[in-house]
Amino acid sequence: MFIGGVSLRHLIATFSLLIPVVGVFISMAPYRLAQILHFFNSDKNELSFQVKQALVALHAGGLFGLGFGAIRKKEFFVPNSYNDFAFAVIGEEYGFVGAFFVILLFVGFFLAGITIAKNAADNYGKFMATGITTAICLFAFTHICIVCKLLPTAGVELPFISYGGSYLLFNCLGTGILYNISRHKGDNTIPD
Repeated sequence: MFIGGVSLRHLIATFSLLIPVVGVFISMAPYRLAQILHFFNSDKNELSFQVKQALVALHAGGLFGLGFGAIRKKEFFVPNSYNDFAFAVIGEEYGFVGAFFVILLFVGFFLAGITIAKNAADNYGKFMATGITTAICLFAFTHICIVCKLLPTAGVELPFISYGGSYLLFNCLGTGILYNISRHKGDNTIPD
């Protein structure tokens, strides 16, 4: 909506109306409140086991990592290491250098997607490219922040890396659509 030109004041007013709704949803399920409390007070709560083990895995990787397949935390200590905490495995196997490289790949994807959106032939292509780019990069940013304990734990996969056939399929479909939009920049005719 912001890219479409909706006033920022209207967006803020709309989202401020959703704050009570979020409060109701949090109060309806006790585990949601527990996750939020765990994020702010993780040392006294056993629910922080996943994040603590992910941080230990990142620390164990050091600068260059332990090497491919030589990790210790994936098999026994980090739950869902193939999915919700895939970035911890990358950090342990390839270290800071490998983790930083993955972050650079997503930054490059974001810059390429925004460039495609800016050069799109029409508004539809611009909105589609912006939405796909934002969705993929927002999932990546959220996943990395969760593993690094910057956001509360939630089941968010790392695009293109986490296990899951349908998730990978939709990321690849989105990337294919981005590529198609980039092929038709400048001309006003986009084939059906």
